[in-house]
Amino acid sequence: VDALESPLGAGIDVVIHDLRAKILGVPVHDLYGGAYRDRYKICYPIFRQSDASEIDPNIDRVTRMLALGFDLFRVYVGGNVDVDERFFHKLRDLHGDKVRIKSLDFSNTLGWKECAAAVERLDWVNPMLVESPALDIPGKARVRERVRFPISEHCESGAQAIAFAEGQAVDILNLAVCNHGIRRARNLFSLAETLGLKTLIGTTQELSIGTAAQAHLGASVANLDFPGDAAGAQLYLDDVVVDRVQYDQGFLVVPTGPGLGMELDEGSLNK
Repeated sequence: VDALESPLGAGIDVVIHDLRAKILGVPVHDLYGGAYRDRYKICYPIFRQSDASEIDPNIDRVTRMLALGFDLFRVYVGGNVDVDERFFHKLRDLHGDKVRIKSLDFSNTLGWKECAAAVERLDWVNPMLVESPALDIPGKARVRERVRFPISEHCESGAQAIAFAEGQAVDILNLAVCNHGIRRARNLFSLAETLGLKTLIGTTQELSIGTAAQAHLGASVANLDFPGDAAGAQLYLDDVVVDRVQYDQGFLVVPTGPGLGMELDEGSLNK
């Protein structure tokens, strides 16, 4: 049990789910009674910009992803708020309302005062939520008091989820298979519902195997409240499976085969 309470344990957990479901000849989500959904909305990441020279390449990146059906984006901000604002203005001038912003992701890089000021400055962008706005719980709570958008934060344990709720610091728990495995992540979804918190499925930009696990997690829980972040299989040039997980108009499609629904490509794995 102790070994499973770790990132390595999360991988072991996914393997066990895949093997058990394949032995039974069912998709992983059927181990938990079936699927609530066969796909869920995904955002595409635009990584943090510190210099104006990064604006145009990122605008081009958004344009390419729009052509592939991705219209929702998570933008890492706080490296240089002047650059962030110029990026969003150029994005709005070029694409208007075709592009939606899921989150302003600060990744705990700013103090709460600087973060609150940045959100107020970017208020017109109208994101769905603000991600990781300060390092500590009191700081997150202060940002939450001052901005009109819900606050999301990565959650590592049940104790942390309870601390977030008691500190009135967040509205949304960011939960991911890569941190918890499927079993523990599902437990945290249940705890979030008990605490009155919303949920979304985060990511560390996994390849198709990890993304498939994220997809089955999303299929297996009732209380999936916000679009997820698992765009990893779209980011990488290569993968280690025969057929990658699929995206359809910005939705992650839950694989339908036994287990995770992925077939390993030994040649690609060796490469």
